[in-house]
Amino acid sequence: GYNSMPNMAPFLAGSDAADLAAALSSAAKEAPTIWADFKRHGARTFLLEEIHDGCADLAQGGTSSASKYFHGRASAASAPDHAPWQIFCQPELRPCCDDPASILRPGRRQCIGGVDLHAHLLDYTRRFWEGHPPQQRLMGLANLMTAHEHFMTRLGILDTDLPPFLQGLAHRLRSDTALLI
Repeated sequence: GYNSMPNMAPFLAGSDAADLAAALSSAAKEAPTIWADFKRHGARTFLLEEIHDGCADLAQGGTSSASKYFHGRASAASAPDHAPWQIFCQPELRPCCDDPASILRPGRRQCIGGVDLHAHLLDYTRRFWEGHPPQQRLMGLANLMTAHEHFMTRLGILDTDLPPFLQGLAHRLRSDTALLI
């Protein structure tokens, strides 16, 4: 259906939508996650998303992003090792859907300190990879919202930052890493 979160949650839980809904409605409210599977095999994990609606929906269970959706629903064993979504609870990040200056409006960019938000996320991802020895298994999801604008006028801004990011990880991409874009 419409909205990334309901479509992503079953994938990130490693189960189908019906099983995930049953797990979340159970008394334990423990959400299964793919991070748990990777962690059982020795991987360090992260989840990083451009959260573009602040943190106003946390009282309602935080369902507008995968980070907030699994926050409070997954045990430490099931949650990513690193999920610093709270850093995106900033007033500079306009709500996505109702604000006239939101990222869904043509050409609107999300910036913090004059730097596009996707560049911050790519830098975090690069530092995460570089901060672990090559033999350490890693699994991460960086959800960039650059293409999440209905008119696709912002997508081209990735052309500056994505190639150097990929070139910086080339040594790992050639040997033992799967990358999904």
